[in-house]
Amino acid sequence: MERFLRDVENRDLFSDNPDFDAYWLAMLADAAGTSVQAHKIGDAKHIIGPTSSLCEPRHRAEADARALAAAFASRKAT
Repeated sequence: MERFLRDVENRDLFSDNPDFDAYWLAMLADAAGTSVQAHKIGDAKHIIGPTSSLCEPRHRAEADARALAAAFASRKAT
């Protein structure tokens, strides 16, 4: 988290889902004993346009979660 905060310094941060990402960024910062209150995450729609397919909600972690579940299930079976 220290490295992340140092690297972003005063740069603007943007996300396709700023509320979600701000929540998780705050959770990570809290776990690291720091704060990200000075770093607001803007909505990427303001940069790339509200109709961009890049801003469509999707659960990108699903494939990772499925792979982890399969790996866990196969390990448990052995």
